[in-house]
Amino acid sequence: MSDYAFGDSQLAADRLELLARLFAPAMGSILDQVPITPTEIVDLGCGPGHTTRMLAERWPGATVTGFDASVAYVERARARGVDAIHADVTGPLPDGRPFDLAYARFLLAHLGNGAAAVELWCRELSTRGCLVLEETESIASDDPDFARYEAISRGVVQSRGAPLYAGPLIARIEPPAGFERIIDRVVDIDLTAGEAASLFWRNIPNWAARAVDEGLASRVELDALGDRLRVREADDQRGCFEWRQRQTIIAASGVASVEVA
Repeated sequence: MSDYAFGDSQLAADRLELLARLFAPAMGSILDQVPITPTEIVDLGCGPGHTTRMLAERWPGATVTGFDASVAYVERARARGVDAIHADVTGPLPDGRPFDLAYARFLLAHLGNGAAAVELWCRELSTRGCLVLEETESIASDDPDFARYEAISRGVVQSRGAPLYAGPLIARIEPPAGFERIIDRVVDIDLTAGEAASLFWRNIPNWAARAVDEGLASRVELDALGDRLRVREADDQRGCFEWRQRQTIIAASGVASVEVA
């Protein structure tokens, strides 16, 4: 298991709140494809609880529990009225109940053995259960600030033994016995330059020291890059990225028969 490179400071929590808002349409589109009405839901790597709250709003009759390795994030989630538990999601979950739906977004990107994690999560599911995964497939940009940010960020995560772009990893993972991949697709994410800049500059302070230690960038360069990105928050230009996200549903065999996209 790698440690989470993006931190759990207030600034990191602010970034996750912004990310939850910007990626809500994509999240909704894959949840629309879940073939069951779950009654027991787990949000893996729930952070401060934004995705957990969205899952609860979608299925108001379900019990929804968030799990996260950060005590700070669990406390923030609970302060928002979310049922959250401090736990390492790469091991057996302490709750002990089988879940109908497990959701994980941008979590495999920070784990050293994604295949083992997926197998473990499937084993936590009920006989009608579904695992929903969302991970970045790729991000490419001709914009020098965005391209440089991505190169450094990816290097920081890789230095911790994990792939920042875990979408291709999901594509290679074979579901464990008794499970099948019922949805596997790549969708385009359309953010303005300002929306991306808002996410990116907030992340730099969280991993800046690591980037310097790993020789990925100097502190002077990182400070200047963060300043330039912050100035661009109001930039409404589109088309700055080829930003692709993989969305996958792995379900217990027989739950649904959906042609893989």
